[in-house]
Amino acid sequence: MDGTSTTTPVTVDAAPNLAALYAKAVATTPTRRGDALPTTEYVREEVPVDRDHLADYDRVCGFGLRDELPPTYPHVLAFGLSVRLMTDPAFPRRR
Repeated sequence: MDGTSTTTPVTVDAAPNLAALYAKAVATTPTRRGDALPTTEYVREEVPVDRDHLADYDRVCGFGLRDELPPTYPHVLAFGLSVRLMTDPAFPRRR
């Protein structure tokens, strides 16, 4: 990118439904024709952390139970937004 593009923020109130996005990804891959990343920026503010889910994540990944997020946990919270971006019709597909 040349640094001159601007993004269009879209506020999302809840985590996207990953099952629906996976189905969309399978169905739309052949039709996506983008040659550059979309200019859409998905934003989700004040994302709550479910302490029970965090504790389960900490146990599975071998993190100690502490009152702070492990460095990889924000990715878990943002992953649905990444998938939503990648299923955008303008998103480039592998050729």
